[in-house]
Amino acid sequence: MATAKLYLDARALKQDGTAPIKVAINHKSQTAYILTGINIYPEQWDKITCKVIGTPQKNMLNTVLNSKKAEIDMVLMQVP
Repeated sequence: MATAKLYLDARALKQDGTAPIKVAINHKSQTAYILTGINIYPEQWDKITCKVIGTPQKNMLNTVLNSKKAEIDMVLMQVP
């Protein structure tokens, strides 16, 4: 079964120093990434909890990210 996880792609830093947050979908040792449209500075990301920290908008950003991940989880549950 495929699994989804939020992922800060620090390999793809933009000119302003921010990195995109993606949803990583893993299945049978293969990974696909879906952009969330949210970019943050690497120091504003907690790798362990996969949440935005250290910014006044953290609650709003985490809510949006969790909603997007939940949508993807729902789709993955429908795939046989």
